[in-house]
Amino acid sequence: MELKKFNLDEEIYIDSNIFIYVILGNIKYLKTCTDFLKKAETGKINAVISPLVVDEVCFKIIVERLKSVLNLETNAHVFHKLKKRPELLNKTKPELMTFLFIIENYRGLKILPVHSSSAIKLFSHTMNDNLLPRDALHLSVMDFYGIKNIATSDLDFERIKEIKVWKP
Repeated sequence: MELKKFNLDEEIYIDSNIFIYVILGNIKYLKTCTDFLKKAETGKINAVISPLVVDEVCFKIIVERLKSVLNLETNAHVFHKLKKRPELLNKTKPELMTFLFIIENYRGLKILPVHSSSAIKLFSHTMNDNLLPRDALHLSVMDFYGIKNIATSDLDFERIKEIKVWKP
């Protein structure tokens, strides 16, 4: 389903890639994802994330920003540089602050805690649905809260018949 058409009263779980497309300026998905997040900002939709999403977005911002600024090719190169020069994280502050502003100030966005039972359920989703552990954990959080909609470009979620995938 097209993300731009989401206007349900139901909650929608936002996967990290939606934020990343906006914050890092992905040309293909920028407009659709920005428009969608504006709906969350104004409270027109009920969007949720978990601390997993916060972690993923921050990690991706740091890696991609430093690869660009330092002309590095791989994540391993970024990690190597950061171990020697942790102050390089300062170069990611503008993007990290943008994300922090979003998660603190958008009326229609809330952060759900991850219940310990979700950690156990991820094994079921990994083995039965053939999801990698991180995606299985996102799905477990959705299960715990009864959320049936996800905003994502991750095609792996399309295998899950119990949820609706809204793609940019």
